[in-house]
Amino acid sequence: MGLRVVTPHRCPCRTLGPRPLVTPQSVEEEIVIPNAPLDPDYKVSGVLRLNRKESVRFTAWLPMEAQWITQLCNARDPASALQSDPWPQLRGMDWMGIAEKFCNAKDNSSFETAKSLMGFAMASAQAGTAIPPLKRPWSRFFDAAETRVLQAPQATNEMYGDWLADEIWSLQWTQYGSFARGRHDLATRLDVANRLAASFEQQGLLSERAVAEALLVVDVITHSELWFDIARAMQET
Repeated sequence: MGLRVVTPHRCPCRTLGPRPLVTPQSVEEEIVIPNAPLDPDYKVSGVLRLNRKESVRFTAWLPMEAQWITQLCNARDPASALQSDPWPQLRGMDWMGIAEKFCNAKDNSSFETAKSLMGFAMASAQAGTAIPPLKRPWSRFFDAAETRVLQAPQATNEMYGDWLADEIWSLQWTQYGSFARGRHDLATRLDVANRLAASFEQQGLLSERAVAEALLVVDVITHSELWFDIARAMQET
């Protein structure tokens, strides 16, 4: 109530294997800088839009949010739990055109590699093309974390549900408009992640690691300015 902290799912420490729970005390130790104010990424008003016609006050949103988070964390099929379709029509843009721009990497950086993979996954959804096996420069960071998965295997639907619940908790969707649009956005991200994970599994990765690396790609790109205008252009249904 007043300040929310969200953990990034681009980190293998967050997505792979068992990990300690986050507590208010541990968060405060890490994010508070002595004699310096906290600088939030964005602020949320007291009224939240559910769809084009309906809005609710924040206090009314809280029990609704709790129900969504519980459903996603317990869902066997996170895509169905979102109750929204991926790849909505865009105002002033088209998915294939975006995919083609994303596929063209400007350099060999991790960000540009993630952007290219995101583009190939988008093209896969629109045209049925294959995702090429690009070299993943972040792989070494997942090698050590993978040993924790072997000790405690995870269900991939739990990994996806946890990630989607965190995205709803972040309230970033309020920056794009309504919760209905936000769920279109999340359904699209989930479809991309599923396609990437399937491609990574074909390259020999364990399913849990494949999902974790797919979430890295989606998390990095969709939390950058590249994605913000795309999310705002999604049409509600």
